[in-house]
Amino acid sequence: MTSPGFRAAHPDDAEKAALLHADSWRRHYRGAYADSFLDSDVVADRRSAWSSRLAAPANSMTAIAEDNTGLVGPNPDPGLGISGRRPPYPEVCAAAGYG
Repeated sequence: MTSPGFRAAHPDDAEKAALLHADSWRRHYRGAYADSFLDSDVVADRRSAWSSRLAAPANSMTAIAEDNTGLVGPNPDPGLGISGRRPPYPEVCAAAGYG
């Protein structure tokens, strides 16, 4: 596995971001969200959110982290971090094997 690189997200990234995000929520948010929600179609929920976010960025930019295996994390508004670049959602990267 190589270190992830970053690029601007495109609307066609919504499905992969949704799958990774839903997997992350199911792994890391048990107890924070109701099991009934996490066991339902979380992918559809995240697909809707990511499709909307990437179709109409509204004065923001989403970066995608990728390595040689594919998408490892979405990062809305990457310029909000301490060093000027916030890492992708930590729980999403953990689900992909980083962090």
